[in-house]
Amino acid sequence: MSFVYIMRNGVTNVVKIGRARNVESRRGQFMTGNPEELTLIDSIETDEPGRCETFLHRILESKRVRGEFFALTPVEAQEAVRKAREYVANHLPAEHEAKRLAQADCDRPARPPADGERALHRELLEARESKSRWRFECDRLENELKAHIGTSEGLEGLASWRTHTKTTFDEASFRREHPDLHAAFSRPVRLRRFVLLWS
Repeated sequence: MSFVYIMRNGVTNVVKIGRARNVESRRGQFMTGNPEELTLIDSIETDEPGRCETFLHRILESKRVRGEFFALTPVEAQEAVRKAREYVANHLPAEHEAKRLAQADCDRPARPPADGERALHRELLEARESKSRWRFECDRLENELKAHIGTSEGLEGLASWRTHTKTTFDEASFRREHPDLHAAFSRPVRLRRFVLLWS
């Protein structure tokens, strides 16, 4: 079991969000050579500290100062902790159960939905709609920023857009050139496919 912690840096509204097996030991490490007092605001005990830490970093992206430091008031920090606890207590177990069920065979036909399941279906449709709107907005803003960057390496302190070379495996060409080898190393995978219906 490990912890995800939120520590306040001195009397400022800057907090550090990280993970450790022993929070007090980690706080002591940060205190060495640091003139500011680091005060523990709260910590979350979890078997998946990496997932919890990533969740917090992502929902607070616009508040990031640098690295693991974020500009948060005490109230905002407590709200972030509340959301992280909810993520650990509700989201992660539901995700694990869904992954387990994805491997299971269906053993009966579809059944009529209960009222709660209809409400959940409606909520998911609305959430997907909202997600699509935000994705399009993020794409628009990112493309505008890329247009401003042009062919430079980025905008200092805001964004980088450097050229990288990566190697990818061309499966279609491999299958065409070496069909027997491709077939020999291909394995069927049984998974349940989730499709949201509109009725």
